[in-house]
Amino acid sequence: MSRRDFGLRPASGFGKGRNAMADSNKDELWYFNTVTKQAEQGRQSPVANRMGPYESREDAMNAWTIFNQRNKRWEDQDREWNGGGSH
Repeated sequence: MSRRDFGLRPASGFGKGRNAMADSNKDELWYFNTVTKQAEQGRQSPVANRMGPYESREDAMNAWTIFNQRNKRWEDQDREWNGGGSH
């Protein structure tokens, strides 16, 4: 079993900055539009076409890099959780 099977992985993928962003005005946060490949301030596009929110335009433009870094970290944590072996 992996950590996600127990609900231990944050669903949103956000770390320590998550609470601050949840309290922020959503129209001021940035999103990455996966269709246009552009950063957008506020919820301009349908949820299926955006990644985020991010606190800056630069972070939104780096959405795929951030996504891949988090994914790798979670995969490493899953391996540790499972005793270091393969799934």
